[in-house]
Amino acid sequence: MSDITAEEIDPKRPWIVDAADAPASMNWMQTLFNPFGETSRLHFTRAWTMLFFIRFIYAVGAAVLVGIFTAAGADDPSGMMPPAGTFHIIVIVTALMSLVAHVRRLANAQRSPLWAVLVMVPVLFGFGGFIMGVGGAGHQYTVAAQAAELRAQGMPDREIVYELDLAKRPSDTPAEADANADKSDKPESGQEAAAASGPGHGHHMDPRQLIPQIEVSEVSQREHALKGGIAMAQMTWALPAFLVMLWTLFWVGRLPNGGGSIKGRLRSEPTSYEEQV
Repeated sequence: MSDITAEEIDPKRPWIVDAADAPASMNWMQTLFNPFGETSRLHFTRAWTMLFFIRFIYAVGAAVLVGIFTAAGADDPSGMMPPAGTFHIIVIVTALMSLVAHVRRLANAQRSPLWAVLVMVPVLFGFGGFIMGVGGAGHQYTVAAQAAELRAQGMPDREIVYELDLAKRPSDTPAEADANADKSDKPESGQEAAAASGPGHGHHMDPRQLIPQIEVSEVSQREHALKGGIAMAQMTWALPAFLVMLWTLFWVGRLPNGGGSIKGRLRSEPTSYEEQV
């Protein structure tokens, strides 16, 4: 910690007691785009907070706009939203800038910069979720398109389910029919009755639960697959992103300038303005 007094560092911010944290000396371009260097604790906190609010304001602002257009009676409020995937592009770009800031902060605190890789873990989870979501939604669309073709030929939904192998067709052989008749004479337990009435079981099947309800004439397979991928990406990204945020707030952002422990920094820092000056 520098011997310069708080008033000499920044008279408007007397709580700043380290000259390295002086706001006037912060270089935003270096902090966010140059991984070869060091960033002090306060400069890192300012940069990370800005990146956080870029994401937060975009997400909340988009939701507020949809709410306003809905209240105004818009026919399709979702059409007022930015193009699909815009938020995810923002997440990736801000994650890369956050990675640089973390590398510099850890270097300043005499910690291994490899810890900064944790910043990209939520992005990797989101990418994996996107791939799974695209695959699942694409398969659903294919099934829905095949079902639409069979409906156009006059086939009922119950037969479509069997035709597309979405459920096992009940056996029609005499021996198995007699066996089923014998079973029907015996009282069923609660679990057996529930299983018999579940979706996809014989005559108790509800085709609407097995055939994806997609209007294939109104949306393309690409659009539906992308929508499913984006939704899954958001779900798989959210929890890891929250955990990384806590790690940043409670460890990376609290490490002392120049190395040392967090407890040591807290013990050495003045606790009042009188002690600072």
